[in-house]
Amino acid sequence: MNLPSEHNVLTTLLFDVSKALKENSIEYYLIGGSAIGAVRDHGIIPWDDDIDIGIQRKNFKQALKIIKDLNLKGTKIYIPSQEDEYDLTFAKIVRDVPSERLLDQETGITGAYIDIFPLDHTPKNKVLRRIHQLIFRIGHALTVAKNQPDKLGHKWGKIGGGLLKRYVSRLSYRQVYKKRDIFISIGQLFKKSGVFYNFGTPYKNDREIYYFSEINGYKLIRFENEFQPVPKGFDAILTRTYGNYMRPPSSKGQKHLTIL
Repeated sequence: MNLPSEHNVLTTLLFDVSKALKENSIEYYLIGGSAIGAVRDHGIIPWDDDIDIGIQRKNFKQALKIIKDLNLKGTKIYIPSQEDEYDLTFAKIVRDVPSERLLDQETGITGAYIDIFPLDHTPKNKVLRRIHQLIFRIGHALTVAKNQPDKLGHKWGKIGGGLLKRYVSRLSYRQVYKKRDIFISIGQLFKKSGVFYNFGTPYKNDREIYYFSEINGYKLIRFENEFQPVPKGFDAILTRTYGNYMRPPSSKGQKHLTIL
């Protein structure tokens, strides 16, 4: 796989997306591995194969409309709950890589991409937050039972998994997504909590929560050939999520993409 070529595509795509967001005063941040890349490597982590952006839920829908309206050549946007077989809770902005056909193993989508994650309100109280996370997992299980029933997992048990599959078989994709989204939107009841959660995170419980004091502002850090924002509380966020994030991991393989 030609990582330099892929990184060039991602860098150009990020420039196009970030320029549009800035021009429309939409606040966004590099998060996850991309925030680590900005702080530690001043660019995409050498072995990484995507870019992660976080946007508060209140700006998420508008941000996606702005990006979609750009009609960028060779680029497709996957928006949550709007395409039958795209069941993720976050958006993907996908661009073709010249002379390579790259496959995302999770979704079957081809191309290099930026993930845009909505950051949702969630309770400050730990017990209530766990309940919110559990409710979301039930909603997410509905989408998996609809789209990828073989990946539902043993934790639901044979009877539980069977009931979920039977229930969603009577529903359209959009109806299933709507139920899942309602479970996420419960967080709107806690707008004053000062706590946000990325429901698209691969990590359990509170490893990827964000406190308002940490994301109420940003710091510009050089990322490839321009400066990009990371949350002003990036050190606390990244330490909570990854531990010693400044130390590269022993395993440095690509996480998402394979070549066809």
